[in-house]
Amino acid sequence: MSALPVAPVILAALFATTMLVAMGWDVATYEIPDTLSILLLAVGSVALLLGPGWSGFAVHALGALGAFAFGVGMFALGQWGGGDVKFFTAASLWAGWPVLAGYLFWVAVAGGGLALAVLAFRRFNLPEAWAARPWLARLHRAEQGLPYGVALGIGGLVMLRPVVASVFAG
Repeated sequence: MSALPVAPVILAALFATTMLVAMGWDVATYEIPDTLSILLLAVGSVALLLGPGWSGFAVHALGALGAFAFGVGMFALGQWGGGDVKFFTAASLWAGWPVLAGYLFWVAVAGGGLALAVLAFRRFNLPEAWAARPWLARLHRAEQGLPYGVALGIGGLVMLRPVVASVFAG
């Protein structure tokens, strides 16, 4: 185990908070700020280098590289935006190969649930009070995509314990 015993708790709180902020931001603006991806990459890299060291970092970096390739494919298909790809890659650095399949599974499950929820939401007329809120009006438009950062965040929150444990295990 590395550093202080409280380090996993602090990292879990930081990871979870970043996931929640990204989810809210994506719903409100259909964008995920690069600062959130950079924060995850920087803190994850430092934790990996201080914990398991270079070998652990390498395993996690390979996972992030695989996630980036997957994300680029989703971007090329028009399913994800650039912010989704960057955020997924940054979160995948934390997961690494050991946990990446589980993270991807829960992202897919959450994405399916998100799609069903948004489709159901769009079937109904938007009340006038709701239509006055730009983020709800945007979410209600049929031509608008999905704020997939929500699925990325839910997947990260579901996998929070194994992701943080993976950072310390290498």
